[in-house]
Amino acid sequence: MVRYFSFLIYGWLIFPFAFTGLQVWSLFNEKVRKGLKGRKKLFKRLKKFRSDNSGKVILFHCVSYGEVLQAKPVARRIKKRYPGIKTAVSFISPSGYDNLKESAEFDFKT
Repeated sequence: MVRYFSFLIYGWLIFPFAFTGLQVWSLFNEKVRKGLKGRKKLFKRLKKFRSDNSGKVILFHCVSYGEVLQAKPVARRIKKRYPGIKTAVSFISPSGYDNLKESAEFDFKT
């Protein structure tokens, strides 16, 4: 019963209002607009990455670009020690993506 109730609350109330709110906010805020645009084809890109790389993947989830900078040396060491492992990074800030386009430490960026 609790599971059904939480699905109703999140699925039918909170998520639609949050999604609509972000869409409206993106009209006035370039950073939000950029973040939404960057996530548009995320699942297609992720599916292609996994089909091309069926081995182990280590995901680094970083909230800010500063955390990404801290994760880079860790990812570099992992790739050096375990060459068969792929590394992926996800972050919330669009500025992180802009600064990591050419980074060799991560095989997948989102």
